[in-house]
Amino acid sequence: MQFNKLKNTFFFFIFLFSFTASQANDKYWVFFTDKNGVDFDPYTFFDRKAIERRLKNGLSLYDPTDLPVNENYIASVKELSDSVSWPSRWFNALAVYASQEQVAEIKKLPFVKDVKMMFANPFYIASSAEQTRDDQQKLTAMDWLILKNQTAVMQADKFEKDSIDGKGIRIAVLDAGFFSVDYSPAFSHLRKEDRILKTYNFIKNREDVYGWESHGTEVLSCIAGWMDGYKTGMATGAEFLLGITEDATGEFFSDEENWLAGLEWADRNGAMIVSSSLGHSWFRYFFEEMNGKVSLVSQSANMAARKGMLVLTAAGNEGDRKWKYVLTPADADSALTIGGIEYITGIHIPFSSYGPTSDKRMKPNLCAFGEAIVISEYSMKYSTGTSFATPLVAGFAACAWQIDTSMTNMELFHQLQRSGSLYPYFDYAHGYGIPQAGFFTDTDRAPADTTFDFTVENGIVKVQVRDWCLSDKSCDLKSVLYCHIENASGVLDDYWVYSVEKKNVVQFYVSDYKQGMKLRVHFRGYTGVYEF
Repeated sequence: MQFNKLKNTFFFFIFLFSFTASQANDKYWVFFTDKNGVDFDPYTFFDRKAIERRLKNGLSLYDPTDLPVNENYIASVKELSDSVSWPSRWFNALAVYASQEQVAEIKKLPFVKDVKMMFANPFYIASSAEQTRDDQQKLTAMDWLILKNQTAVMQADKFEKDSIDGKGIRIAVLDAGFFSVDYSPAFSHLRKEDRILKTYNFIKNREDVYGWESHGTEVLSCIAGWMDGYKTGMATGAEFLLGITEDATGEFFSDEENWLAGLEWADRNGAMIVSSSLGHSWFRYFFEEMNGKVSLVSQSANMAARKGMLVLTAAGNEGDRKWKYVLTPADADSALTIGGIEYITGIHIPFSSYGPTSDKRMKPNLCAFGEAIVISEYSMKYSTGTSFATPLVAGFAACAWQIDTSMTNMELFHQLQRSGSLYPYFDYAHGYGIPQAGFFTDTDRAPADTTFDFTVENGIVKVQVRDWCLSDKSCDLKSVLYCHIENASGVLDDYWVYSVEKKNVVQFYVSDYKQGMKLRVHFRGYTGVYEF
């Protein structure tokens, strides 16, 4: 039996729109020529962990992109604008509301390099398509199995055996609100040990984040939740920075601006990992712009990676809708993009967004359960979305980094990919598969046994499973066979997942493929390649 081909599906947000009156004035980025006259002491400006991260990555503590924006420049522009919001030290810029006449005057300032308009957004979000069962007071039998396996599928027991829980790793969670985190028993271990180090609400411009939305609460629970003796995430020993960057009442371009401010805040305060389950698609960009270079958030994610942070972001829930593909910043080259899989089958869950990016780079990078048991206030509940697959992997990443803190963020990035259950096989639904703790804990990893063979007869390549595999059904998540066709440019022309019920699983006609193309197959830990 062949599962439906893993393409043409999508699901993230359902939007009900109402057109709103446009702003009297538009919003712009004002870029400055320099940072002359800025007084900067990195040892007082940065948290100790931010300095350690820079030194480990061989980064200068006096990099120009780290210096704050010149306050005199900000004041001068403010006088000529209706209002200003966040300055960006990374891009030496300031966001402002201004009229065309005011912009003309701002451009005359000798320290202004450029002024670029942000697009005004006329859309309003009325509902979200991420699904939860809020009315459910008790978990079903299936829910309990999901709870057990959402971390077990990543071999959490191997970390627990060695008392690995993310201790010493600082994680920034950027989301839409953290209702009840200040009193929910699920996070009492974090509060008791003062491991929520800083909070900031970039919507309200104040420190309070414990209200508004529970989405961030549920995301945090997938990293470090612990209630009634049950862990919903793996990094229960980590430290946290909690930031609100998303205004849940609507879809605003300021969300990208706030996300950049949140990243710079996380950087300054020593974050090692950033977990973000936010994204933008058709209401803001064309698919052709999903190349990791166009959107502000993708540029910001890549800059954060250059500062030594590991950025994890959700692929999006667009897989079974018209858009279909990953959102931004999931298209960023240096962001570790996480897709979702089903609990029962272990394969791509239909709503999880597909890769590749518009410039044909592989996304997602890894995957985890797209249906999870999360904690909100006093209870656990079932919820779906790549919003939850992402923090599950973020908690895993914190544990992996705890084992070897000498790794840089990008070294860990590549090691996490190599730990994937499908590696070196990949496709645009699963990436390299589910990260496996044994990759980091087992010192004597043996090569996988050969589970299938390629046989060629009369111009037909057959994929034949070895007899012992047909009789061994010890792991349902390994009972499917993955295969793809890779062209000479390294891009996948197609990919499939098959249920294995007989010796001859699938066959390919040699005449259908060009010389140099590759058939790559993965089954039960073993990957084989046939080159046409």
